[in-house]
Amino acid sequence: MTTPPNPKRPPRLMRVQEAWHLTPNMIRVTPTLDEIKLMDGECAGANCKIFLPMPDQTMPDFVAQLNDGPRPAVRTYTVRHIRPQSAEMDIDFMDHGYAGPASAWARRARSGSFYGFAGLDLGKITALG
Repeated sequence: MTTPPNPKRPPRLMRVQEAWHLTPNMIRVTPTLDEIKLMDGECAGANCKIFLPMPDQTMPDFVAQLNDGPRPAVRTYTVRHIRPQSAEMDIDFMDHGYAGPASAWARRARSGSFYGFAGLDLGKITALG
């Protein structure tokens, strides 16, 4: 008997705690989520997928889009730092102005902004820790 594959979990909804220009061309975004407390602080450098809301998209509409489609703009990033004790991580975005969806989103990001996050499978991370 074949076991059907598990359906993919929709991306987690992340809330921005802080966003600022680290340099004139680099924006650091620090989200917070309770699940980060379960992550191994040594997994900085791991890849993740960032799902970007449209400008002025409401959180309920974005959550519905993450769950039901169509898929929003997605980019791959590297987690710069993870601080499980404070449920925070840092992701750095190159500031290319408003030309691309990720740079444009990062320029608009403020405390309370949101985006989708996938990657850093918690089961695998805690098993390694």
